[in-house]
Formats: sequence, C-alpha cells, structure tokens
Amino acid sequence: MTIKRNDPCVCGSGKKYKKCCMNKETVKVVAEQQREHYIAKRKQVIEKLRMYVKETFTVKERFMLEKEFDERSNHAVPKELKASFTELWLLFFNKSSKGRLITAFLEERKDLLTAEEYEMIQKWSTLTPRLVQAVDRKESKVTFKDRLNDDVYTMTLTDEGERSFAPWYGTFSLIEDLNQESIFYGVRMFEGPLNLEEAATYVKERAKQTKETVDTLLVNEFPEILSAFIKGQQNEDSNKMKIVKQFKAQWKVENENELITYLEKQPSIYLENWSEKEKMASFILDWYRYTDSEMSGDVLTTEVKSTLKVQDNIVEVEAFDSDSMNEVKNSLNGLTSVSFMNEGTKEWEIPYHAEMKNMLVQINPELPKHFSLFAQNNIEAQLDKPYSTEEKRTIKELVRADEIEKVEGWLRQSEYNVYIAQKNKLGQVEVTADYNTLREELNLPMSPFVTGGRKRVTKQEHIPTDLDQSEAADGAKAKQEGQALDDAYDEKTALDLYLELETFKEEKTNGKSDATVRKYSNSVEIFAGLLNAMDIKTWSELTKEKWEALLCFRLKETYSTLSKTQSKDFVSVLRAFVKWQDKKEGTSVIEWVTPLLKEVESMYVKQPAAAR
Repeated sequence: MTIKRNDPCVCGSGKKYKKCCMNKETVKVVAEQQREHYIAKRKQVIEKLRMYVKETFTVKERFMLEKEFDERSNHAVPKELKASFTELWLLFFNKSSKGRLITAFLEERKDLLTAEEYEMIQKWSTLTPRLVQAVDRKESKVTFKDRLNDDVYTMTLTDEGERSFAPWYGTFSLIEDLNQESIFYGVRMFEGPLNLEEAATYVKERAKQTKETVDTLLVNEFPEILSAFIKGQQNEDSNKMKIVKQFKAQWKVENENELITYLEKQPSIYLENWSEKEKMASFILDWYRYTDSEMSGDVLTTEVKSTLKVQDNIVEVEAFDSDSMNEVKNSLNGLTSVSFMNEGTKEWEIPYHAEMKNMLVQINPELPKHFSLFAQNNIEAQLDKPYSTEEKRTIKELVRADEIEKVEGWLRQSEYNVYIAQKNKLGQVEVTADYNTLREELNLPMSPFVTGGRKRVTKQEHIPTDLDQSEAADGAKAKQEGQALDDAYDEKTALDLYLELETFKEEKTNGKSDATVRKYSNSVEIFAGLLNAMDIKTWSELTKEKWEALLCFRLKETYSTLSKTQSKDFVSVLRAFVKWQDKKEGTSVIEWVTPLLKEVESMYVKQPAAAR
C-alpha cells in the first residue's frame, strides 16, 4: 500500500503523513548522512595527525615512548590494540617539549587546514577521557552514565556498536558531540561493571592522594587508569590453580538381565540411552523445573553425580568426586551380576574458583535454546552462596545489612556475564536472562535490559528425584550437557577448557599410531599455551575478537619458529577441536575460525618443513 503525503499517518497520531513520520524519516536519513560524512572526514584528519606524530619523533624516541606507555599501562593492553592506544596517548595526553601534540598541531598547521578540519581538531583538543557505563537502552539508543560525575550521554548503536553491546557494559574513551548526540572517538575497549568499578576506584583514590582534580588525573594518568579498567578486580586467588580428579571404575557383567533389572529400580538413576547395543545412564540429584513468562512449557534440570555405561559386557562408571564414586561402587560390589575389574584416577589443573558440574536437561525441542541456558544457570540459587572468597556473607545477607551498592554490582556483573556467554554460545541474544524477578525479591530497582521488563516472571521449582521419567519429560527431549550453563556464565562453575582439550585428545588418539598421538599432543600443547598466555579458561570466553587475537597475533608472537608441517598439524587439530566443541555446545564457532586458520596456514607457508 502506498502512503501519499496528505494521507493520515499510519502511526495513528492524527497528523498528515508529510508532517509526521515522513518528516521523522527524512530527519533520520539526513542525520545518518551527516554522521557518515563526519566519520569519513574524521578519518582523513586522523591520518594527518598520525603523520604529524611520525614527523615529531624519531624512531628511537617513538620506541621509548611506546615502551613508557606499555610499562605505565602495566602491559594490560592487548597486542593488537597497543599501537592504537599508544598513538591516542601521544596525541591527546602525553606532554612533550611542544606540550600536548593535538594542541601543537593545531597551532603549527592551522594555515593548512580547512575551516571544518580546524573546528574538528579544536573540539578534540578540549576533550577529556570519560569512564562511562550503559544504564539504559531503548531500541538502538543507549544511555551511558559517567561513573565519576554522573553526566549522561545518549548514543545510537551502529552495527559495530551492536556487536559490542551488553547490559551494564562500559568503556574508558573520549566522547564528542554530533547532531545533539554523542559518539565515541578513537580506539576503545568495552568491559563489564567490575572493570569499570576498579577504574573508578583507582581514580578516586588517586584524587585523594594527589589532591588533583578528577579531570586532571584522567588526562595525566591515562595509561594507569586504562590498565585498571582492562585488568579489572584482581584477588589473591585469580591466578591460582587447583587439582580436580576424575574417577573411573569398571566391572565385568556376569548376568546382564539381573544387572539391568537392578539398575532400572534405582530411584536416583536416569536412563538416557537404553538400547540393546549400548546402555547409558546417570545417577542424579533432585530435579528443578524452570518456568518463564517468555516461553510456553517448562525446562527440567538436574545435576549429574556420576555416569554409567554398559557395553560389550563391561560396566564403566565415571565421577568427579570420590563420594559419588564410592556410592556406586558400594552398590555394584554387592551384586553377583557383576565382578569388579579395575579403577583409576585422572587429574587436571583448573582455576581455583572453578567447579566441575555435569547437568542433565529436559527441554521441548521446539523451545529456543536460550531457555535451556537460563534453566541451568539458576540465578536464584546463587543468592544463598557466599558473595566471594573474601566476603562470606550471601547476597541476601548483604541486602539485609543494607550493603546495596555491593549487591547492585554483583547483579550487574552477573547479568553482563550471562549476556556475553549467551551471545558467544548462540550467536545472538533474542531473549535475555531474567534478573528482574530477583530484583523484585530483593526490593531493588528493575534492570532496563531484561526482556519483558517489570512483567517478566521466572521460577525455579524443586521436584523430587524419583519423579517418573515419562512425567518429567512431558514430551521434552533429554540432553546431558558436558557442563552446566554456569560454566559459561559464572567463573565459580566454569568447566576448564584445558580439560576439554585433554578429553578431545584422548578421544582422537585412543588406539592410534605414535605419529597421530604426537601430532595431537604437540598441537594441543600449542593451543593450551596460547590460552594460558591470554588467560582464557572457558569456551565462552573465546569471542570472535579473541580468536583473531589468538591466531593472528599471539600465535606468531609465541611460536614464531613453527615449521610448515607443524603449522599444518596445528591447523588440522584445531579445526577438528572447534568442530568437536561446536557439536557439544551447539555453537557455530567454526564459521569464525575457518578463515583465521587459512591465515595461519599462509603465515607459515614459506617456512621449511620440520624433519620427522
């Protein structure tokens, strides 16, 4: 249907189309054109500023300045962004013999600049970096609030901005005005609430120590503040590791019918695959039913204590804690239908705060995957856990003690973590996790980022372990997750990626030749080294940007002497691992990684093959 200029506007305002939405659309198009023109012109001017930096300093002087920035920022800036951040610091904040370079450039080159260029640079010379946090979003408009002075900035998200968006995220950046809105200037990184809190705390403490104004510190100590922002809150246990054990035991089947009859009667067992060829089951804890006003139906979850497999007249049991293993051993050792064969233990190092968790999920296959994630995360249960290793009180106890700021920080960081993990796992966020039900329970302000707003209602209901399986399923599909959704959301229950690598390597090399074992062992060791260098511990942390940093920068920097053969092996093994993880996690990361692996192959293509 064609709308004519003088027709009533379809929005229902009662105005003519030409004086309502037609005019608004025109204004929007003009604003976008003006923005595109400004951005294009800004790139040209920035290039002139870059040339000025190169002309001002010798190669040696620039090297020393880059070293100074790196040291003052505590080596926190990722390698791929270091040059851009150093350049920003040199232009805007560092004081040379000429003073600030942005001001010196304006004075020395003003006769060579157009009126538009001069006005642009003059505006930039007055800017001070701001530490801002997203506090609201309406469609494509995001409101940021300054963490240090409560100033508010409204920005329109571009496609690039949409990829970076997350609830309560923020940045430390220059901000300029354009057409009654704000836009970021220059290179920037986005981080979560705890990182913003750390940077804000640093500035406030330095202001007390130095008696300087906040704005003066933001300029003079830009590298140090940037470091605090990127590194975030660090505690004594951040880099500590601990040992976890996986227990395995085997029994020989003497009478399969008798064994099966016994197992099927156990109240805490869940029969997953119960075919003639192979039988798999899990010993479980209690069930929880998750309901959500954004979905029809429910999701059932339970934690797996141990797994059992019957195949080729062998019973194999695995567990991650000795109590669960002993429970099964005591049960099976009392039977005449099986005879004990052997047992063993494997050990892994995982982050100190990590916990091993294995979850079983029942969900109708027609429901979107994100509801399975929300059900596994069980945010409500976290309210009764200690706030941190240093703070033993729970979230609810902190609320009762009126320590609202601490609780608000926890809620915001948790909501941010969940959103990032959901986006990494599923590629996009159609419905967000519900934090408003919790906020209402705690009598705290609602989050503006929750789908459904104040009307969103979710519930986790405890149901008995001995729930009949057909009743529990209710037409749903059961799926055992290799780890809890918490693994991706919360460091306290993150499944270590190194364990995933070891499991993958064992699966791919079992019964294979020495050459294959060597290929997988060497390649896995290289990848584990890269993960360690970038402090990546879980699959969900490997965002597209981190994959690029890992394969395009860190690999060449750390393993510069890889031969052509070694690099081909590495690419082959990593490609297989990503596909393996994608299948387990329901992700499609291989789409990002494939072109990057081609770049890796080309990086080493001219190097001689290593002797076998």
